[in-house]
Amino acid sequence: MQTRQIALIALVIAGLGVAAWYLGVSWRADHGPAAPTDSPPPVPVASAEELKQALARFAPVKMEVDVSFLPRSERAALNRLIRAAKLMDEIYLRQISERNPELRAEIAA
Repeated sequence: MQTRQIALIALVIAGLGVAAWYLGVSWRADHGPAAPTDSPPPVPVASAEELKQALARFAPVKMEVDVSFLPRSERAALNRLIRAAKLMDEIYLRQISERNPELRAEIAA
């Protein structure tokens, strides 16, 4: 008897899912596609010179950490994580904008 109840509940849930899908489709057919939203205003982009001036306000800081207490295997793992993070940084920057490498080169020049 319990299996029948579970099957009945599953059937009711599936039926509700189909009904919700159908209502969504028919509503879109009646009301048409959603109205396009206004695009946000363009974000002002700083020039390379402005970025150089902003960068000049900051002093370089060398950050060092003592990892001598770590076992050799953990130091090796840490180095691999750092290398992987640098690769992921590059991937992320390219996903944000394909122009990032050339913009970074322009800033560095």
